[in-house]
Amino acid sequence: MSTDGTVTARRDDETSKRGTRRVDGVDSELARVFARWLARRTDGWTRDEIRPFGALLHRMLFPREVWSFIDSTVAGVPDGGLVRLQLSFPGAALSHLAALPWEYLYVPPGPGLVQNTFLATHERVLLSRHIPAVGGPMVPPEPTFRVLVVVAQPNDQVDVIPEPVLAALGKLGDHSWLRVTVMTDEATPAALLREVEQVRPHLIHFIGHGFYDERDEVGTVALVDVDGSSKMVTGDELAGLWQRAGVPPRMVLLESCQGATAEARGTFSGTAPQLVLSGTRLVVAMQYAVTPEMAAAFSTEFYAALAAGLPVDAAVQRGRRLVASALTTEQDPRMLGVPLVYLQNDFGAVLTTSGGDA
Repeated sequence: MSTDGTVTARRDDETSKRGTRRVDGVDSELARVFARWLARRTDGWTRDEIRPFGALLHRMLFPREVWSFIDSTVAGVPDGGLVRLQLSFPGAALSHLAALPWEYLYVPPGPGLVQNTFLATHERVLLSRHIPAVGGPMVPPEPTFRVLVVVAQPNDQVDVIPEPVLAALGKLGDHSWLRVTVMTDEATPAALLREVEQVRPHLIHFIGHGFYDERDEVGTVALVDVDGSSKMVTGDELAGLWQRAGVPPRMVLLESCQGATAEARGTFSGTAPQLVLSGTRLVVAMQYAVTPEMAAAFSTEFYAALAAGLPVDAAVQRGRRLVASALTTEQDPRMLGVPLVYLQNDFGAVLTTSGGDA
């Protein structure tokens, strides 16, 4: 989408379709109100309540002719094929739209192949965010993958519960393609800098708290200060820290693991684009806090998909589908749209297929 409301869908063969949408109308205001409600109301959600929000997002973003073009593209892909749907909102003028939780996009019943479904869990569509490359030329996949797990628990924040995720990663650590290091020191900026210098991770898996300031439109993560309290760090500052180490990761996963009844904190929706704009090529982030069990299930499926040679967006989609299929009627249906993924121009292949044994 451009600042004048022009929505363009473009395929790799340069075939495209355009339409227009208002970027400052009632739909936009309703979506922002609903998004705030979605973040702050912590229980009692049903899918029937989230579907109208997703349908509103769909109506806001896709003019009829543009969606028909996308749907026909998906229909034309051979069985087993996938279509990447990468959303892009360039420029500061569209930051209020970029901050919306587009992972809840819902296609209402109607004509076409893709209908009555959340795009974030569709079998033939890979939904991600796109920011043009700012981190230099593409880098090739690796035969092995070094992961640094950072657990940040300031003493003035709600407890983080990382144990299920760490247990899941411990099982995956038996695979030859994966090297997992768990940071044991308090996650101060200085300690994190030392770990990045020593481990030289391809991926930093952060487990802790994140926040988004709606007024200033900036995201922060809670590292640990020298006195044990929160040290709030923006995405730009975080990226600058590992740039100082001389070995910036190509990928970051931001995760908040809390109990099911905890406040709906842990939004990394503002930090993720900051990291990408600061040069991190791939960012996967949780828009809201998830239960430890859901975080472990997502991580297991996500890393297993990477090991099989799938690119990051496909691995995230697999994780979303697993989480969505495991949800019972008593569990929070918001979980199906929590993971978001930001990519630069490449498609996020991080492992050679020969490196995977899962």
